[in-house]
Amino acid sequence: MAISPIVSEQVNLMELFKVLGNETRFEIFKRVMTGSQCNCELSEALGIPLNLVSHHVHIMLDIGLITARRDEHDARWIYYSVNQQILEAFRQDLLELTDVTNIKERTPACPVKGCKKD
Repeated sequence: MAISPIVSEQVNLMELFKVLGNETRFEIFKRVMTGSQCNCELSEALGIPLNLVSHHVHIMLDIGLITARRDEHDARWIYYSVNQQILEAFRQDLLELTDVTNIKERTPACPVKGCKKD
């Protein structure tokens, strides 16, 4: 059974919020947004060990937010970059979600006092 595009976009945005809701991943993302970053640079800048950088980065890799490539001369070093195509898709979904023209005047269907719960 295929997921409708609307549900798919909501799931993607929810995953993005969940991933970036972690302070360490948010800091990693902000740094990668300034340009490609080596795992050793991220480790030093954030004051966390390489294995923890790897843990957080893999979560961002899983949703496609960033990409990784190993150094061709020393495989210990991994360079992370923003996946611009995916980031643009997230940005478009977020713009659609937060479009204020979607807000309409509405009167709640339940009375103010004595609202019945099912």
